[in-house]
Parts: sequence; C-alpha cells; structure tokens
Amino acid sequence: GGGDADWARQLRVEERVTPRAQVWRMIGCSVILVIISLLKGGKNGGEFVVCGTPGYWALKLSSMPILLCAAYFVSRLLLRRHALKEQVGYEFHPSEVKWTTSTTTRWPALCVCAGVAAGMLGIGGGILKGPIMIEMGVPPPVVAATAAYMLLFTCASTTVQFAALDMVLWDYAIALGVTGMLASLAAQLLIKKFVAAHHFQWPITALIGLVILLSTIFMGIAGVMATFVEIEDGDWVGPKPLCGGDVPMPGR
Repeated sequence: GGGDADWARQLRVEERVTPRAQVWRMIGCSVILVIISLLKGGKNGGEFVVCGTPGYWALKLSSMPILLCAAYFVSRLLLRRHALKEQVGYEFHPSEVKWTTSTTTRWPALCVCAGVAAGMLGIGGGILKGPIMIEMGVPPPVVAATAAYMLLFTCASTTVQFAALDMVLWDYAIALGVTGMLASLAAQLLIKKFVAAHHFQWPITALIGLVILLSTIFMGIAGVMATFVEIEDGDWVGPKPLCGGDVPMPGR
C-alpha cells in the first residue's frame, strides 16, 4: 500500500546518507578499547596492573566480550532493517548486501580472522578486509571507501595508545604520515579520473590485490632480514617472554 511505498522511499533516502548513529557506535567502541589498553599498559604492564597478574589478563581479555556484544547488537539491527526492507517491497540494488542470519554470521567471522591475522603480522586489517568485501559483491569504490573508514578508527585508536605510552618516534611518524596522506590523495584523484573516463572499476580491485601482494613480499623479506640480524648478534630468535625481560640463551 501507500504506507509501504513511503517506507521504501524513506529507506532509499537513508541509504544515501551517512548513518550517524553507526559512526557514534564506532567512536564509542574505539574509546572504550583505548581506555582498556591504556589501563593495561605496555609490555611490563602499567600504573594500574602488572603484566602477567590476574588483573592484567582481566583487562586484556575484557575487550573480547565488549566487541562480541557490539557485533551482536549491530547484527540484530541489520537483520531488522533487512526484514523491514523485504516487508515494504524495497528494491535491492544488485550489489547491495542482503543481511540474513547466514551473512551476519559468516562475514563477521571472516573479518575476525582477518583482524587476528593483521594483528599477528602487523598490517592494517582494512587491507585484508578488502578481498572479503569484494567476495561479498560490494563494488570496488565502496570497498576502498569502507576499508579507509575502518582504518581511520583502528589507526587513530592505535596511535593514541602508542602516543600515551610514549612509544612513538614522532619524526618518523610525521614524515611517513604526511607522505602517506599525499600519496593517498594523489592516488584517489588519479583513480577517480580514470574510472570516470573509462567507465570500469577493475583498477581498484587490481590495486587492492597489488597492495596485498607487495605487503606479503616485503614483510617476508623484512622478517628474514631481521632474523639473520638477530642470529648474527647472538640473540634468541624463538618465542620471547610475554612480559619482556631477558631470554636465557642455551650454552650461556
């Protein structure tokens, strides 16, 4: 009826604007995680807890239930919104993600795996989430914008944590940060003009794949070089203590 058509029209309008409520939820989660990290401190703990104590582990693990609750809450919102769209006869765009019980479980689980891998390898999780979103059927320009949006929060929160713990080399940070921003701006302008002129989007997908490939190659090279340096210096190249300290070397 007329009411369903009005709802469908309103939903289409909402899809074209930035969902401020979602942005504030992201900011809230980021602030909470930064506070937890600051309370936890660095390798040896902080002013409030000592590394390895029950309080330290409680703080370290407290972020997991918080993020799980936030993910569950957002998934419920997506499911309700999807059900409303189907109820009012909303016309889905071919590239629009349909949030069902399956997709709200499968895709977040893959993103968790990407985040764990990014944390272990020391790279941005947005790089790994790009291929996941492409597999979801999201258009490449939306993939690039969404990955940048996610990196904004993860990089900002990480920077605040390292800065508060006095672990930032500011001369390197400023030089590399300015270089990265200028390079990103130039690349965005070039890709935008290229896509507008030729009306195809494969270069964005190709660039995402190229960045992942180069990151893998250079990380492998850096890791091998660092290992050889440690061996030459007689340092221990195996697992190191969680809370820092010297590693007992065999034969010493």
